[in-house]
Amino acid sequence: MNQETEFFLRNVNHHEIIWQKIKQDPNSIYVYRGQNGKLEAIMAYSNNPVHPHAQGFSAYVPNYSVHIYQSILKDVVTIAQRNNCDRIATWQYLPLTAFERWLLNNQFSCWRETVMPSVLLDKIQLAELSIKQGQHLLTLRQMKQSDYWWKTLIKKVMKIMLLAI
Repeated sequence: MNQETEFFLRNVNHHEIIWQKIKQDPNSIYVYRGQNGKLEAIMAYSNNPVHPHAQGFSAYVPNYSVHIYQSILKDVVTIAQRNNCDRIATWQYLPLTAFERWLLNNQFSCWRETVMPSVLLDKIQLAELSIKQGQHLLTLRQMKQSDYWWKTLIKKVMKIMLLAI
């Protein structure tokens, strides 16, 4: 990531999805500039093996860059078509930005809201939780760190999705 991008994102919390996507794949970044050449928005695209047909993206678009919304959406659609994805999705934290509210007003819908723990599950005090001998309690982060558990999860999710069809 170059200094200009870091400076542009200086007011964005490093836990926001745009930072995560940029750190995961710096080559997935699109930058949008105004007529004066000034950086006005950043979009990063990604793919998620849990949702293989959805082209994911995240964008940081300051409120003064409303004129760039259409360009970002056009680029995401082009990337999705190139990657043989039949839908696009963005994962964001609340509160939604003006860009995300614009998406909701332009044929996007909120699919779900997810609440995830920020602590390891074994540190949470639960009443009478019994884990049978040989069983494991893992967080999603722990599963992602284990090739075996991640592949096992993906296979089970895909099996459930196929049963639902």
